[in-house]
Amino acid sequence: MLSAMLQPALSNQGHAYCFRSEKGIFCSKDRTGILDICGQVIHNVLKIRIPRNSGEFQTFLLTKGGIYVMVTCKSGKREILTLKVAICDDYPEIANSLKLQLQDYCALHDLFMEFRIFHSGSEVLASDLSDISFIFLDIQMPEINGLETAREIRKRYPELIIIFVTDFIEYAPEGYHVAAFRYLLKSRLTAELPPIMDDVLQKISDSSEMVEVRLKEHPETIALKDVIYLEGTTNRFVKIHMTGNRILEVYGKLADFETELSGKGFLRLQRSFLANMAQISKISSYQVYMKNGEILRASEKYYNHVISDFLTWKGRHL
Repeated sequence: MLSAMLQPALSNQGHAYCFRSEKGIFCSKDRTGILDICGQVIHNVLKIRIPRNSGEFQTFLLTKGGIYVMVTCKSGKREILTLKVAICDDYPEIANSLKLQLQDYCALHDLFMEFRIFHSGSEVLASDLSDISFIFLDIQMPEINGLETAREIRKRYPELIIIFVTDFIEYAPEGYHVAAFRYLLKSRLTAELPPIMDDVLQKISDSSEMVEVRLKEHPETIALKDVIYLEGTTNRFVKIHMTGNRILEVYGKLADFETELSGKGFLRLQRSFLANMAQISKISSYQVYMKNGEILRASEKYYNHVISDFLTWKGRHL
């Protein structure tokens, strides 16, 4: 269907503005022409309307039923998240099936994934995974199984998201040793993949979210994942304690930061402290133990809410 609708555009070879798919490259003499082609096809086939606003041209990659569609569109407003994904399974047909279902998920969520396919643990360990967002890793593989592969991955890439793919859920306890994010049962691939991907995207969003703060000298953008806690002071400044023993002194009130960071994993411990729950190791007897070794105190006024909110957050981020 996609190829047939675009076939007339093939006569315009050698021009700069192109519509690409797995079926071929479809070109137009000018930007208006390619917008007409792309806009019609995207709307009719993918049911997504591309706005034709003023602004720079951007490239968008969408999928439908495993077909890649690249759109060059005159719009400065639309963005599509690009993720680099690894799949490792010793059965090529299973790896391909997982890839196709991920492409279908992309079509529904305005995502694009670049895939790297592996068929053994040794192939994975011989590769550089530093740009990979997450990996689907089969557990039952010959030579080096998925658990052994994951242990080595975790040493090299502590933050890499690992999703185990298996036929048997009894492997789950062993996955805790390598901080496996989720388990995907092969027998329930179609049903379980979308909610797992929802959780993966939420985790990626949580770890990549930025906030702009005003220092005395200049504004600065910082990653929320690097914030350990915020400390209010009496002179309208807030101290932001960050990883790497860095402390930023910024303009503002702690109450304003509490409002801005609502729903982003931050917890009010008392009048002076707002803690990043991802940086908390445990809470016990009004003591809040941070992963950097510091101990903060929760007030009696806030303590019941602190315990309840932290346990709820922890349950969602296991």
